[in-house]
Amino acid sequence: MGESKELKKHAAAIHCSNALTLMQRKISNALLFNAYSDLLRKEEHCISIAQLCKLLGTTTHNHDALKNALKALVQTMLEWNLVDDKTGKEDWSATTILASVSLKGGLCYYAYSPRMKELLYSPSIYGKINLIVQSRFRSSYGLALYENCIRYRGLPGTKTFELEDFRKLMGIPDSQYKIFRDFKRRVIDKAVEEVNTHADIFIEPSYKRAGRQVVGIRFMIKERAKKLRITPEKLNKKNENISTERNIIVHQLEKEFGVDRDLAETLSKKHCTEYIQEKIQLVLTSNAFKLRKINDLAGYIVSAINKDFKGPKTPEKSVADRKAREYNSSLAESNRQKELEAQKNRYAEQVKRHIFGFLTSLEPLQKSRVIEEWLKSLEKENDFARNKITRLYNETEFDHPWVRGSLKKFLSTVYTGKYEDMISFEEFSLKEELVD
Repeated sequence: MGESKELKKHAAAIHCSNALTLMQRKISNALLFNAYSDLLRKEEHCISIAQLCKLLGTTTHNHDALKNALKALVQTMLEWNLVDDKTGKEDWSATTILASVSLKGGLCYYAYSPRMKELLYSPSIYGKINLIVQSRFRSSYGLALYENCIRYRGLPGTKTFELEDFRKLMGIPDSQYKIFRDFKRRVIDKAVEEVNTHADIFIEPSYKRAGRQVVGIRFMIKERAKKLRITPEKLNKKNENISTERNIIVHQLEKEFGVDRDLAETLSKKHCTEYIQEKIQLVLTSNAFKLRKINDLAGYIVSAINKDFKGPKTPEKSVADRKAREYNSSLAESNRQKELEAQKNRYAEQVKRHIFGFLTSLEPLQKSRVIEEWLKSLEKENDFARNKITRLYNETEFDHPWVRGSLKKFLSTVYTGKYEDMISFEEFSLKEELVD
């Protein structure tokens, strides 16, 4: 994938007018990451659905949701204008993001149009999208802003976007958030907060005004301080985010460097992702790599990881940088936990409404008989569970999650065919992402 460990995405594809959901954006980038090295050699590309979910940072058996997101990528039209550096003439192009897609036997087959391949492969100007960073985003606005800022990494800031153009880049229809303060509060502020919480850069908006009216916006960009290497003991505290990052690292070592998959998985378990990313970046920015003097790239990257190759020495980080890094890391984890807790509460409320919907659809006598049968079924439980659930039901009816869980299990077991069980929490989470 060229001179960077991240996904290269042409600026014209990033700076395009479209209203993709969060999941559609993530899938688009993950598919390109998977296909990039073979983009011009193959007409059709393939990835397992399991591997695609790992790159997205989600696990689901709800293939219909994935199918709908993929279908949208075949239907979504991109338009862009490129200016010829020599003649100054502007060329207009349009194509769908994917030309075709199919799911067969746990595999996803997909293809790009010739025009899309031309746009995406070896661009002269590009943004570098880190899939590990991408997996942390929880809103389409945040990811869209990250994509549109990352092209300007290494510069003080982005260009100044005209406000109407910026609305299109964020996928905001003309009818929505017409008043600027609403657009700022609901889109810009939330997107900036998410980028600064999850991304590898910090951004700050700067507004261009004509009188009292805001007519343009640019974003000042600062690098986030690199994370320190953490010990293997700390890696034992696994969570969903770490698992996702490891999956992406394994995929990257296998696809870009030709490392055997089993060895790549062993390395990902032995070392933290930040440490491996550091070594990958060290190799990709080395003169030996740029001049193609590395004969065994797989062996070289493995040695760099195992033997802790060092790059040019840099000054020690200041105490302020270290504290800022620790604070932002803590803030990001706190925000993730809060969102997870809020999502669990939303799911619990939906389960409650789902059960109530079934019960209220019954005749009064039938409803009473169902509840009596459920209470009688508790006799099969141990004394603690039976007494606890019965007491909670008498005190709160169905307000307590233990009561709802017990009744839900009873209905899905005994009333098969009449009661349609609620979707799993994982499927509920994916559906929420798809409608963001």
